[in-house]
Amino acid sequence: MNIKIRNGIEVQAEGGLIIEQAWLQYASGPLVRDGNIINIGEKIKIHLIIQGWKGISDVISIGATETITTDEGQRLLQSGDMFADYATLSLQAVQKISLSAIIDDIDRLVDFFRVDFHIWSKMYPEQEIKGYYLFHI
Repeated sequence: MNIKIRNGIEVQAEGGLIIEQAWLQYASGPLVRDGNIINIGEKIKIHLIIQGWKGISDVISIGATETITTDEGQRLLQSGDMFADYATLSLQAVQKISLSAIIDDIDRLVDFFRVDFHIWSKMYPEQEIKGYYLFHI
């Protein structure tokens, strides 16, 4: 297996999950370069290629949250479950999960923003992914 993790993404998977790939991409299409520099108002997405999800009858129920904080610990966003509206998804659909982040405005200069993410199976709680990445404005 050829694991490819870019953009300084730190990720841990448990319960038999394997993160094969992880990268950042601008919503407009191009890949985010290694410095993770983002413009204000520019949406970025983290993409995760995941193997090992367990389901029942080829479906699964998952949850995911994101928290964005500054280098000084100021919390800018704490999402609820971003998959709450989906009772189940196919196991094939959750092999690639994408979560997005955007900073619309700043009220002071900071060195970096940190995006923490948590993805878990609601059917098999031992299956979860936790990680984070940093980006700069």
